[in-house]
Amino acid sequence: MSNFIRLKKYPEAISQYTSLLLENPSNTKWLINRALAYFHNQEYLKSIHDCKDILKMEKYHTKAHWRLGRCYEITQQWELAWKAYLNIYNIQEAKEKILSLRPFIMGSHFINVEQFLNISNPNFCVTNFEHERGLMACRHIRKNNIILSIHIDKLITETSGRNTTWGKIFKYHESKIQDEFLVYLVFSLIHKLIQMPNDPYMLTMPNNTSSMPFFWTQEQLSVLGSSYIQDQIKERKQNAIDIYNILEKKIPDILNSTSQHRFLYLMSLVSTRNFTVKVGDSPERLMVPFADMMNHHEQPNTKWFFNNDINSFQMDATQDIELGDMLYDSYGDRDNAVLMSVYGFSLPMNKFDRVRIMPSVFLYRDGALTNTQFNTFRKHFTGTPQDIERSLLKYIRGRIEILQYPTTLEQDEEWLKTNEKYTPEYFIRLALISEKHILKEWITIIDECLGTPTKRQRRKWKSGTNERIYLKLIWSKFK
Repeated sequence: MSNFIRLKKYPEAISQYTSLLLENPSNTKWLINRALAYFHNQEYLKSIHDCKDILKMEKYHTKAHWRLGRCYEITQQWELAWKAYLNIYNIQEAKEKILSLRPFIMGSHFINVEQFLNISNPNFCVTNFEHERGLMACRHIRKNNIILSIHIDKLITETSGRNTTWGKIFKYHESKIQDEFLVYLVFSLIHKLIQMPNDPYMLTMPNNTSSMPFFWTQEQLSVLGSSYIQDQIKERKQNAIDIYNILEKKIPDILNSTSQHRFLYLMSLVSTRNFTVKVGDSPERLMVPFADMMNHHEQPNTKWFFNNDINSFQMDATQDIELGDMLYDSYGDRDNAVLMSVYGFSLPMNKFDRVRIMPSVFLYRDGALTNTQFNTFRKHFTGTPQDIERSLLKYIRGRIEILQYPTTLEQDEEWLKTNEKYTPEYFIRLALISEKHILKEWITIIDECLGTPTKRQRRKWKSGTNERIYLKLIWSKFK
């Protein structure tokens, strides 16, 4: 380190290291010392620039990450500071910084929810990095450790909605309603807001409805073309509107201060944030703060249940979770139509995906499921097993050709490269790409079968995966 830095003569130190770096600009020791001098001279942007240059050369340079964190912290760029410290979380000082920055990352509303719920010494943090909200571990969490425990009295429940005056009236009309438990959760929400207009939990809810499928425009939906995802979204929205109209007639007083737009917003919230548990011997639906912030993963690192011994919703770790790891839940084995219409997102090449080619008839990514569905149609054709299969596939090929999409697969893939992630349009394109790949693969399968498959081709059919499992199941018909 330069004597100028020891003597706190930072401009002189900067000048010295700048001269040295002209001779050897990749010397990380000189760069980190100049970054330190810039930092003490309150030239934080220049210090950040030097640290970034170091990290381009040495990704795990501890001092560069630390200095970046300090610069971002002083300039109140909390998320960037948090990320810098996360890169060196094994250092005790960085761990302390991560915990001290947690309130700035969480925001006051979430901190207020913690205080309201009496959550002490939390091991998670709500994050919103790159426009994607989620739950992150802010401490090391061991397998089977409790991540979250909240007493049922603090939660919004279906039962509390049923016990409202509106709930007692509505129960005589619920047989006409699909997913009536959502209505009771809305009643519970409205009741709580009347009692506590500034309820901490409700203040954490998103005000922007642009990510909620109920509020997507026809222009956005039109990109889906023949995809039945569009129908799913419209049907769910219409169902919510029908419920609103029933309530308007049967329980008008609950809607005095709740517009249709507001009701759709509340229905969107309860649809995406409810948990089904068993309280005693009875099923119960709950809305659980913080747990409802977890994103979906095929292999979640948490599990949740109702602990009847302490009358609380509990979430545990299913594996060791490192500081900085995201906490994940599983939303179940669902195709993109469900994920899009309920949650507003899709998964790339979703293995549970399917494409509707006519009412109640689907082509699946899983060829075995498609083959089972084909059994319904085989009885309508006559001839040898091969003749029947060819006739069926010709019919299916015709149904595929009727489908219409305003964009091609190649256009959708190109769109993803040049547009912002995590928007409704982004997830729509992801879903379309998944669907079109299914259709593309089925067209290839059908064309193989309708042609004259060689012995070599048919041998490959025996080892098919995904859509081509179908070929494994019918290859004997083409001997």
